[in-house]
Amino acid sequence: MEELFQNPEVATRMGLVGQQHVKSKFSRKTFGRQLHFHVNELCDGTRENEYSWSALNAMLFGIIFYIAVLFFMRLRF
Repeated sequence: MEELFQNPEVATRMGLVGQQHVKSKFSRKTFGRQLHFHVNELCDGTRENEYSWSALNAMLFGIIFYIAVLFFMRLRF
């Protein structure tokens, strides 16, 4: 931590790298791709033994929750 306080350029660079990492791994676009893949995998029936309808219901609940969080976050800003 002391090194970061002494070198603000390094701290800024580390912050930008971290920000880019989070944007690339956790963006809406990435979430959408992963969600699309998993929903298709659940619905196509090829992995029927590994997943159940309760897993699909849990995923749908997660989608609705995610949309609600986005909606309420936009109301605040």
